[in-house]
Amino acid sequence: GHNVHWSDGHVTGILDWDLASASDRSTDLATLGVWHGWDVLDRIADPRQVARATVRRNTVKLQQVAFLVVSGRLEPRSRPAWRARPSGSCAA
Repeated sequence: GHNVHWSDGHVTGILDWDLASASDRSTDLATLGVWHGWDVLDRIADPRQVARATVRRNTVKLQQVAFLVVSGRLEPRSRPAWRARPSGSCAA
């Protein structure tokens, strides 16, 4: 999320080389939606791509937590872990 560059409310670039790979654009859109809100997707993608991103939406949080666990960087209150908690949960 911190590698997305904005100018006047528009995405102007995304720098993401640490885990770069060729994949479906909906994966990147889902990540963008999780970090910056789903309303921004309508401004940068067509409705079909946004629909595909919503399917991937629920896996993004799990992927973030899995990456942190595998890399040994998971902290109890880390942002991805906190965002991945069940809806309505107050547990840390």
